[in-house]
Amino acid sequence: MMEHRPQVDKLADEMERRLAAHDEDRDRDGWLGEPLEYLHIRLRTEVAELVLAIANQEGSESVWREAADVANFAMMLADNYEVMYR
Repeated sequence: MMEHRPQVDKLADEMERRLAAHDEDRDRDGWLGEPLEYLHIRLRTEVAELVLAIANQEGSESVWREAADVANFAMMLADNYEVMYR
């Protein structure tokens, strides 16, 4: 198994925390079956939020959270794409 860089582990941990927090708030199963265009729009929105957090110097915790949201929506797009087109 490949060893991860500490920054990759930090991002992956934050991604999972963010997903788990949303799991508690939802009454449905995550992202499976969401239209790719919807996920793409959400990804672009999260990128804008990350850029804004950096521009506003909101602090590293906020930037890591926003980066995790970006990574999560990229993962959701890839996962749904794989399911649709394998």
